[in-house]
Amino acid sequence: MSDEQAWDATATADELVEALKPLFADQAPEVVGAVLGQLLAVMVAGHCPELRDEAMKLVIDMARDLVPVEVEQLIEQGRVGEEWRGTKQ
Repeated sequence: MSDEQAWDATATADELVEALKPLFADQAPEVVGAVLGQLLAVMVAGHCPELRDEAMKLVIDMARDLVPVEVEQLIEQGRVGEEWRGTKQ
């Protein structure tokens, strides 16, 4: 994937995330987790068997990297306190 394609994919993903946020807004964390687990399974199943572990790892690593960004947004929105900052994911 070229840098331009990666940029476009990221922009599309950001748009989809913003579109989905209202659907998850009033749901229990368990429900959101179950939905995300099912979507991850759909994505991983779409890869050939040899690539499934790597596909899963890439998505989990990306989520870990994004947790601090999301925490900062929650703090800025006043939804959580600054004590939510930390290195544990």
